[in-house]
Amino acid sequence: MSSATAVDEPRAVFVYGSLMHPDVVKAIIGRVPRCSPAAVFGYARRRVIEAAYPACIRVAQDSPGAADPVRGLLYHDCSERERRLFDLFEEVDKEPPMYARVDVDAWPVDSEGQQVGGAAAVSAQLYEWVRSEGCLSTGAEADWSFEAFCQPAVLGPYLVMCREFVDEATAQL
Repeated sequence: MSSATAVDEPRAVFVYGSLMHPDVVKAIIGRVPRCSPAAVFGYARRRVIEAAYPACIRVAQDSPGAADPVRGLLYHDCSERERRLFDLFEEVDKEPPMYARVDVDAWPVDSEGQQVGGAAAVSAQLYEWVRSEGCLSTGAEADWSFEAFCQPAVLGPYLVMCREFVDEATAQL
């Protein structure tokens, strides 16, 4: 298999924040890929200060909460073009970058967030926060809420921003 073929192969993408909302992902890549609930270990989701979206940071195995998985969605079969749009949205190529696309194992979970017995991990890609952790909330303020994000006062303006982003991003592809 040539390296060009490997790059073009569809891949799974694990999302844990605003991209879990179907209207957001559809605004960015033009469709909602087949998805399933999943979780990753070794990371923590944190609220970004003064932002509607969260960050996912790598945590040490011995840190508090390290055994708690980050729950999200696994988008199956995302094309390289779709991943490139996600890269632009997540500011992977900006200086300084906001996120980096990294390989992770995502574990299938049920609707309650419990790991599905006997299910194998799925190789996926996740957008890991690479900017200063000083931009992230801590303590009781650290948790990011998908339910709060879905409120019209937050989601509405966010979708407007997503549509504006797509208009600019498609010129870069």
